[in-house]
Amino acid sequence: MRGRRFRTFNVVDEFNREALAIEIDLGLPAVRVIHVLEQIIGQRDYPKKLWKDNGPEFISTALADWAEETRHIPGIYSTRDTYPKCLCGAF
Repeated sequence: MRGRRFRTFNVVDEFNREALAIEIDLGLPAVRVIHVLEQIIGQRDYPKKLWKDNGPEFISTALADWAEETRHIPGIYSTRDTYPKCLCGAF
C-alpha cells in the first residue's frame, strides 16, 4: 500500500470470541460500519451491548444515531479509557 495507513473494523462476539466480521480498507466511513452491523443483525440478532473504540479517526455520530433509531441496542460503550487488547501476530 506504499506507506499508506489502513483501517480495520473488527466485530467480535465477546462471549465466544467469534469473529463476526473483519473489514479492511484505507477508509471505513460510518455508513459502511452500519451496513456491516446490519448484515450481522440480519443473520443473528441485535447485540445486547455495542463496544467501540472512540479514537480520533472515529468522530462520526452516525453510529450512535443509528443505534438510537433502532431502539434495540440500549447503548454504545466506549473503550477509550480501557487498556486496548493486543492482537499480536494476528495480521
